[in-house]
Amino acid sequence: MKQYCLALHHDDAELKLRVADNVDLLSAMQAAGLPVRNSCRNSVCRLCRCRLIQGEISYQGRKPCGLLDRHIAEGYILPCIAFASSDLTLDKLSLES
Repeated sequence: MKQYCLALHHDDAELKLRVADNVDLLSAMQAAGLPVRNSCRNSVCRLCRCRLIQGEISYQGRKPCGLLDRHIAEGYILPCIAFASSDLTLDKLSLES
């Protein structure tokens, strides 16, 4: 199991977490206490969608069904099924109110 740095940019703040390559990003963020919006945890609802600024992820053979081609072209990912393959920087994270 490898560990990577996950930098999250939200509202002019940056939070850094350590994430394992065998834990999906949504679970890692929630384990750190971040109230990330989600519903399906299966790549359909798009509530957890955020933008990958830097780094590489793997969907481990799954398809991000909730993303349109234009979303993918803009760098959006679905952390509910995404796993870190390198250090990552994410922004445009949607948190619960």
